[in-house]
Amino acid sequence: MPLFGHAYSPEQILNFAAGALVLLGLGTYSFIILRNRHHFDLKNNTRELVGEVFAHVDHSRGSALPHIIAGISFIGGLAILLASAVAILIFGDSASLNVRLALASISIGILFSSISLWTLWQTRRITFGYGTTITEMEDLVRHLNIEIDKLIASFRDVHKSHAQPYHRFLLVTTQPLFGSLTPIRKELSEHFQSNLRKLATCQRDTIDPESPFSFQIVCGDQPLINEFHREYFGKNDNEINRMNDVVESLLADLERDSLDTHTVVIRKASIPPVQFAIVGNSVFTFSLQTADATTVIDGSRHADIRHVAAYRRTFEFLKEI
Repeated sequence: MPLFGHAYSPEQILNFAAGALVLLGLGTYSFIILRNRHHFDLKNNTRELVGEVFAHVDHSRGSALPHIIAGISFIGGLAILLASAVAILIFGDSASLNVRLALASISIGILFSSISLWTLWQTRRITFGYGTTITEMEDLVRHLNIEIDKLIASFRDVHKSHAQPYHRFLLVTTQPLFGSLTPIRKELSEHFQSNLRKLATCQRDTIDPESPFSFQIVCGDQPLINEFHREYFGKNDNEINRMNDVVESLLADLERDSLDTHTVVIRKASIPPVQFAIVGNSVFTFSLQTADATTVIDGSRHADIRHVAAYRRTFEFLKEI
């Protein structure tokens, strides 16, 4: 095919086009680097610097167009060149244009699929690190029940009552009888109360007493729980007294079911506004507020060992003060 006075084969023209795409991509990246050179931190490691170049957001109205042009041009051109090289290695100089285009299409598909899957993994990793938002009491109780069920099954069925470091349930809250005030499905509330009793027996049944299943609750003392119920029920003394009795009965049962192997319930005159539960290697953080016969919850779930370690230290601190 004549081009600029010279005859070039379709394969050569394809390679020229691929090279032009690579140069266009590199040129666009150079433009991005020059435009944002004052924003880049050259002290970052290579991985972070490459990430800034490939997907730098300079301000809230920054356009993605330069990154799209650069990425498609560079990756598309590179894929065509690689496909041509592979075709020559396999078929020699006789590799046809159709073979090269087919290999280029496969290469482009593999490259962009890899980028898409990597992006999905990064998104899930970010979600994993920042946690899951929980805004309803029913969601909190349901998530807690799921994690507690898995924790008990791991302790009893998998490890045959040999406690591992992650066999733990540590709760800091004003009133530990979740679902007793907020109208949620009865089976969820009953399941949670049953799970608390099962956790107490897990601590009791640990085979190695030097390394027991860790089950402790830091909660409000009687005056604080009474005040908590009064904020919910108002002047309804009958309901306040009834709920006080229910909570005290449950806490007494937990101490009894654990056979006093360790102190299970630690009572405090005040509880921090932000409360939490450590269940295995997950942390649930929440704040509970009662007013006008409603319970408002603002919480999240983190499944990150770093969060667990930090909240474990916080739990030990709260026990001592």
